Amino acid sequence: MVQTPYLSVVATARNDNHGGNMLNRMQIFVNGLLEQSRHYQLPIELVLVEWNPPSDRPRLAEVLSWQRQSEFCTIRIIEVPPHLHQEFNHAEVLPLFQMIGKNVGIRRARGEFVLATNIDILFSDELFQFLATRSLKHGEMYRVDRWDVSPFISVEASLAEQLTFCRENCLRVNRKGETVIVEPVQLISETSEPAAVEPNEASEPIDSSHDNTVAAPPNPWLSNLRQLYRHLLPKRLKDAVLDQLPGDLRQWLIQHGLLSVQPLPPPVVPVETEPEPEPEPAIDVPRYPDLHLNGCGDFTLLPRETWLEVRGYPEFEMHGLHLDSILCHAAYHTGLREQLLEPNQVVYHIEHGRTWFPDWGSESAVSKEEIDRIPKLEFDQLQALAALMNQLHRPILFNDEDWGFGAIELAETIILPEQVLV
Repeated sequence: MVQTPYLSVVATARNDNHGGNMLNRMQIFVNGLLEQSRHYQLPIELVLVEWNPPSDRPRLAEVLSWQRQSEFCTIRIIEVPPHLHQEFNHAEVLPLFQMIGKNVGIRRARGEFVLATNIDILFSDELFQFLATRSLKHGEMYRVDRWDVSPFISVEASLAEQLTFCRENCLRVNRKGETVIVEPVQLISETSEPAAVEPNEASEPIDSSHDNTVAAPPNPWLSNLRQLYRHLLPKRLKDAVLDQLPGDLRQWLIQHGLLSVQPLPPPVVPVETEPEPEPEPAIDVPRYPDLHLNGCGDFTLLPRETWLEVRGYPEFEMHGLHLDSILCHAAYHTGLREQLLEPNQVVYHIEHGRTWFPDWGSESAVSKEEIDRIPKLEFDQLQALAALMNQLHRPILFNDEDWGFGAIELAETIILPEQVLV
């Protein structure tokens, strides 16, 4: 009998060369997990969700090498077949729904704790050593900084050499609230040939609230909303937040009794009967908790029961941008406390091409017009949802009970270690 894993590591992918040189990046990720679980003797499982595998390419179990096995790590590959993918809107343009894919693995994870991450990540030894202490707490949400590193990392190198390379070839550090550029960025193209990019002269930290996303410019509507915070009742504030939401989501929230449909009344203007006293300094009331959302899609570690309570990531049929941030706010409002790990307990993210729509391997290229038709959650909308959860003092559950294809039996390939723990 295989020992129940302490930690489940969940990621999703398909064999389509997304970002260029994908299989090499994924092999580095798999090898690192296997070697570190063996070295630190931490029972884990790697749950890979293979979403909508291309018909003309081999499955991940066939193209990846499993030679660096570990008696402390089991690999499970769960397949979401193309016919299920085709049920979603925009399936012809967006071949992988990343957050829904992660939900498939999270729903089926067996570990006491579940880490959602991606397939181009290496864990620092300091981070894995901390995980191996088995001191994770059920009342906490764990977040780390993400270091973006040069793509020219050798899959043949030892793990120690790869980690040294990552420390010495960092491009950016994604911290809470900022992304600091360390060196001029080089991107890898879809053909795996590096493309030089002009050096960025800015040396100051970049304010960012999500993966490589610089904070949005000042919004006059949001400035007015801050004033409404000071003068209107909570119910009216809820109506103000409503105006920032997309139409379909707005209707969903109304139907579930989370928002009212009354129009926002104008602020009451006091009648001037005597000269106004000097106004007190304005206090900017926080709209939502200040969480570490920068790079959260590459490392969000929660107790398994919390993932189940919030029903995973929102399963919106859209770009995955900001959906991981919504998850963090939802988890926080279950009562978890955010725990930021030490500066050397980080994940290294192997740089790759940033376009989400090259030609997706052997599939047809898509036009910019098709891409633009895929909805995405804007930063202002993320802020509105976070503010709403903060006002309600509870998470919003966007998914039904069958989230993560919970009612469907999916094919699973299990790659067992040579020596099975009993």
